[in-house]
Amino acid sequence: MNAVISGRAGLALLIEGESLMSLNVDDPETLVPRSRQDLRFLLAEADDLIALDNVDRTQIARRLEFEHNVACALDMALIALDPGASMELRAEAVSALEELLLDPHVVERLEVTLYAKPLPDSSDLTGAQFCTEATTPLAQSLFERLGRNQPAIRLVRETWDAMPFRVFGDEEKAKAVFHDAAYREGLFRALALSCGDQAEISEFRFNALNNKSISGLHNYRDVLQRWTAPIREKAATKIRTPSVAREAAEEREERPRDKKSRKPRRREPGEVLLQKVMGQKKVIVEAMKERDLSRAREVLEELVDFHRDTGRPEHLAMTLCDLAMEAKTLGIRALQLELTERSVEAKPDDAWSWAQHGDALLNNGRMDEAMFAYEQADAFGAGPVAKNGRAEVLKAQGRLSEAEAAFDAVIAAHPENVFAKSGRAEVLKAEGKLSAALAAYESIVVAHPEDQVARNARSCILAALGRYSEALTHLPSDNPATEPNWIGYRIRGMTLLRMGDIDAASQVFELGKEFCPWALVRERFDASVALTRLRRRQFRAAREVLDRVNSSGFKAQVQVLTLHALGELEEHERAIDVYTDLNANPRPFPDDLPDELFRRYIAREGSLHDDDWVGQKEVDMFLLGSIQP
Repeated sequence: MNAVISGRAGLALLIEGESLMSLNVDDPETLVPRSRQDLRFLLAEADDLIALDNVDRTQIARRLEFEHNVACALDMALIALDPGASMELRAEAVSALEELLLDPHVVERLEVTLYAKPLPDSSDLTGAQFCTEATTPLAQSLFERLGRNQPAIRLVRETWDAMPFRVFGDEEKAKAVFHDAAYREGLFRALALSCGDQAEISEFRFNALNNKSISGLHNYRDVLQRWTAPIREKAATKIRTPSVAREAAEEREERPRDKKSRKPRRREPGEVLLQKVMGQKKVIVEAMKERDLSRAREVLEELVDFHRDTGRPEHLAMTLCDLAMEAKTLGIRALQLELTERSVEAKPDDAWSWAQHGDALLNNGRMDEAMFAYEQADAFGAGPVAKNGRAEVLKAQGRLSEAEAAFDAVIAAHPENVFAKSGRAEVLKAEGKLSAALAAYESIVVAHPEDQVARNARSCILAALGRYSEALTHLPSDNPATEPNWIGYRIRGMTLLRMGDIDAASQVFELGKEFCPWALVRERFDASVALTRLRRRQFRAAREVLDRVNSSGFKAQVQVLTLHALGELEEHERAIDVYTDLNANPRPFPDDLPDELFRRYIAREGSLHDDDWVGQKEVDMFLLGSIQP
């Protein structure tokens, strides 16, 4: 049978076929028949409902009792912490709490709630401890631990709250979904208890990455990286044992001094060190945004020196990876690559550094080196991230059947990995297996309705299949805010262009080119503007737009459009150069369009297809390629 229980209400609703019964925690032997009309009264006010499937009556009663004990323990703890309650009442609450804390599972679940946020200023932790005595050692220990861990609890919560919505890959709702899962799985408590030790933080990340409830969420690895990075930085500033400190001092003495012969930095309190690191990172990111790379590199060198004097290689590697991700977001690929190269140099055995380096190499079109980097990441334990990265390289190389097999292998080993499922669907799309790709994306959307990337990709396939109204239904029509929303907005423009509505498509592309805040996505809007110019036979204007597009992520598509424009402008020699470069590298789309352009403009043998066919193929080249920047 199935059941819905509320620990706070102390009630379970049992469902077996058409039969409804209720069970009260105080009388687990009695089942009360219920009608559907009773439902709105039984659990209407409960906000802690838990659904159980395929359970028997004994399991239901046991789970109800446990959840009720957890709810009661929380109530008693809050009464003990309430300065407005009488000391007699608070003492009684502590006594009742003591009995409930005999179950260690209740203790853990209670701390999951108490450690999710720091205590409000109005709480009276001292008074709660005063109410404990020799006969309530469990309650006394609970409140002592709670007080001792308040700084860590506050740090974990503030770090979480500071993460922007875009990290979660969607709008505000996506962060709320991730928060609820992290709370249910006890991640706030686990991280707070790990705060003081880097090894324990690493263990926390490992466990969280392998938690199926977390690894099924969008962008989970990046979220966990950003959540733990500042906390790892703070843990790095803890006072170390004399032997370790002495070794670090000896390393600094052996390191060559710069021109000014700097003295080793004086150790400072952890909070000050953390603030300095975060402050310097902020300056570097602001300089990146202003494209002042000389200033960014100047402050970066200060930060690198600061890390070397006060931390360990893994802290420097982590900081460099964080900055590399910022550079990627801003479309500064050369700097992204530079930062990941230094990260690998700082910590050659760091799996995450190698994975980030692989991504940077892939973004810079250095495929063989990217493959090696991902193999290194895999060797050092990066797991699915490295294997997915290797599959991405195969896809970028045009080795689509190998890429499909690589993603299949990841899915077989990690069936919960959404990235691998999306990657496989992307390969199917590029292979022209549109029905299979559409089915793959449909299954992802059903399981993860918050996944805007999968919804965008599904719309691409629907548009390529000519199912325009379905495609447009799932795409943003105005006011895009997040990066996936802007990508979806561009797909709307591509769909309109495929429908033949050049004016409406052009309006979408011009708005994206002007206002999209993500540099890599904005480049794709630029290329899309060139598409509309080609449709209008404005070949010189199209070429001018394409000349300023500089993206290795869709270089082959840009070369095809450039070849089209140059051919029509009768710039024969340059057209040959572009075609030669295009033909020398694998491309993630079929050969029929490049072959048609070759016949027209290089071999000058006439055409097999008309201009409308060429225009549709050029749109499909973008729709059926990778939509991610």
